[in-house]
Amino acid sequence: MSRRRCVLRCEGKSPLYALPKAEPQRSQWLRFIFPSVPSTVPNVVLCARHFTEDSFRNRAQFNAGFSQLLLLKDGALPTLCGPAGDSGSQPHVTHGRPTDTTPIPVDARAETAASRPRRQKRHCPAPVSLGDVNHHKDTMVWLSSATATGEAQEKTEESKGQACMQQTHGETSMLTENFKGGTRTVRKQQEEAEALKKPKQQECLTPDRSLLNCGRLTPEAVHYSTVPKYFEYCTGFSYDQYNHLCAFFGLPRSAHAPQSEVPLTFLRSTKSVKSMPLRVQFLLVLMKLRNNFDVKDLAFRFQIDPPSVSIIFRSWIPYLYNKLGQIPTWPHRDIIASQMPTDYKNEYPTTFAILDCTEIKSYSEHKSAGKCLIACDPRGSVMFVSNLFGGSVSDRDVFNQCGITAQLKNLIMCGYLHKGDALMAQKGFLLDTDVKKLGLKLDVSPTAKSRTQTCSMGTQTTKTAAKHRVLVDRAIGKIKKFKIVSNRVSHTGLKNINEIWFVVSMLSNFQPHIA
Repeated sequence: MSRRRCVLRCEGKSPLYALPKAEPQRSQWLRFIFPSVPSTVPNVVLCARHFTEDSFRNRAQFNAGFSQLLLLKDGALPTLCGPAGDSGSQPHVTHGRPTDTTPIPVDARAETAASRPRRQKRHCPAPVSLGDVNHHKDTMVWLSSATATGEAQEKTEESKGQACMQQTHGETSMLTENFKGGTRTVRKQQEEAEALKKPKQQECLTPDRSLLNCGRLTPEAVHYSTVPKYFEYCTGFSYDQYNHLCAFFGLPRSAHAPQSEVPLTFLRSTKSVKSMPLRVQFLLVLMKLRNNFDVKDLAFRFQIDPPSVSIIFRSWIPYLYNKLGQIPTWPHRDIIASQMPTDYKNEYPTTFAILDCTEIKSYSEHKSAGKCLIACDPRGSVMFVSNLFGGSVSDRDVFNQCGITAQLKNLIMCGYLHKGDALMAQKGFLLDTDVKKLGLKLDVSPTAKSRTQTCSMGTQTTKTAAKHRVLVDRAIGKIKKFKIVSNRVSHTGLKNINEIWFVVSMLSNFQPHIA
């Protein structure tokens, strides 16, 4: 299969372009090729030699070797006549073939070579004898001038050839440099434009820190906030109660008091942990327990990194657990009796504890984080809190396994309770036999076996017991105001959930009593 050629019979390789389909560009191409446009136009192509330099989109890239296709601009028209694209006469073509009257012109390069004058050969003068020098002085002068003229002509032609080659090479290198330089210029302009955009974006996203006036959160800053009772909202305590807690845990009672020693051991020491005062750390822990703020939220509030927040919280929980575990929470029966509310004392004078079980939710819909037993006195103060028991466990199993039976035995032996004293619980506990073994009684709602006159008496007794048994429900509600145990506990939070549950239960005793 023969390769397609330019309709004007141009020699050599050159990009070819087919006739455009759109008018009037197609008609202008045909008038350039044919003196009279035929009725049937053959499938002809034109080469790139018939277009000016400004007719191409990527002439510089094509010459530099960065593009394999030489692309015409939209609406480009052929204007250079002749097969080599010179300005000579255009051959007349009929149906794509030259006529006899106008043969195909000679190649421009051949014309240039034919018309170029041949280089004259250098003629060496005949030897002249020394004796004839004086007689042929004029001849010697003419010969020397002719020789000099020939040498000068040869040097001129060589310099012209070198200059032509240098010009061609210079044009190619100039095109390459112009393309590369243009690319560099475009890239540089893009980089400058992006660099101008970045400061504006940073100005919009990150305002001046002096305007924000962000400092580390302190107990004093929370206390003097314009929001009413904001300190109590964050921690569950008033500012004075917080200072008493600081004194109990061995911390400075004010911001100006020096910290002589560090009472706890940190899991890992970081720069933020070292620079953060213990009073501020304790505030962070209480805010986490009370509102269950996220780690990143606390890191932003206290201006520290998130890992330091986790280190502080995980280090403080064991310290609080050990410190609160040293407090004797079950007082003597005489103390409990002296603090009883009047109504309770008149109706249940020897019932010194109210029992109930509660559960903590987990992220699993079909499981709970655990069930535990709580015992409170008639004023709603927590006297006993057990560990959490997972799985499907009954209240009776929790009572027998949580360790309260051993504690009740010790209290009876120490005289804190007497035999015949009573415990109050819901009727679903079914602890009659277990409590009787300890020598105590169990006050529960009576279950009427028959519809007799005793039903009205049992109903009245049930209402009375329910009125006082609600104290333990309110005590559990006060504990669960610490959102770290009221919200669904994550799997990572289950690692030390028993310690956290005990800490928040004991901290609720530092708040005002329920009754």
